[in-house]
Amino acid sequence: MISIADLLIGGLLPAAVAALALSAAWRLTGSATTAWVAGFVCGYLSGHWGLDVRGAGVADTALRALRPHEARDWLPVLLVVFSVPEIVTLSEKRGRVVAWPLRAAACAFLPWRLLSLHRDYPTSELVTAGLSEEAFSWADVFLGVSGFALGMLVLWRAALAAQDQAAPVCRSLLVMAVAIGLAVIVALSGSLTTGQLIGVVAAAVGGSGVAAVLLRICSGPEAASGPLLAAVGGLFLVAHLFIEGGIDPLVAALLGVSLVAALSGLPKSERVPRCWQTTVRSAICLVPLVVAVALAGWDFAATQSLSAAEPQGNPYLNWQR
Repeated sequence: MISIADLLIGGLLPAAVAALALSAAWRLTGSATTAWVAGFVCGYLSGHWGLDVRGAGVADTALRALRPHEARDWLPVLLVVFSVPEIVTLSEKRGRVVAWPLRAAACAFLPWRLLSLHRDYPTSELVTAGLSEEAFSWADVFLGVSGFALGMLVLWRAALAAQDQAAPVCRSLLVMAVAIGLAVIVALSGSLTTGQLIGVVAAAVGGSGVAAVLLRICSGPEAASGPLLAAVGGLFLVAHLFIEGGIDPLVAALLGVSLVAALSGLPKSERVPRCWQTTVRSAICLVPLVVAVALAGWDFAATQSLSAAEPQGNPYLNWQR
């Protein structure tokens, strides 16, 4: 169960740190991209490591940060890797050209790094010892990595198209809603700890968004689209790979539609009022999200009912005639 301390460390702490970091970066640089990247990354890291310290202590948390072992331990590294292209674009005109190869490399590195930690990876110890009955083939690895990387790269490009567009507050709220919905779905699917980390993503976006409104920064979470996609995509992949049965493909598709609607840029049109654009964006985001959460809830309820119906107490009951 989630305690009040978990809510404070995984919710209030990352939101406050994100707001402070964004404010400081904005005062120092005057760059919306730098401010949002600093706010989101610092906010997420504070919650990620804060939850680790509470569960495992300072020494073990420091060891995990320096020597990542489990898939979730790689999230801080991935956030930094995905932040580099965003910062490079601020240097010179050449930075925008260099940034795209860096984005492509980052999008390929994320799924490969997380997939390579799976027990069924072709070179894992269990596969080498012949103890894995459903080992991935190299073709499966290539298709999985390339498909996931291409999807992230397309979404990254769509998010960058939202820069300088109106209604950044709407995009912030919708991204928060998608993160909260994903956290609920992952928790219902069987991983409360991964769900908590996705909740940290929502808190970091919320804290950064509040600070951006107070400082009158006309940018939303698309300004930190790199680390944001690393956090959401990485945690989703962790949940899908390491939860038994993974996440239902239909639920995953609905979540993808919601995230695209929340974060991507809209076609420019002077004929359509902004209020209608915001309404359509919100509907396209929230309707699939609600359906996805409902499907996950129904699956969870069905699983609980099935577990309750199974015989308990006598382990030899099924052998009786």
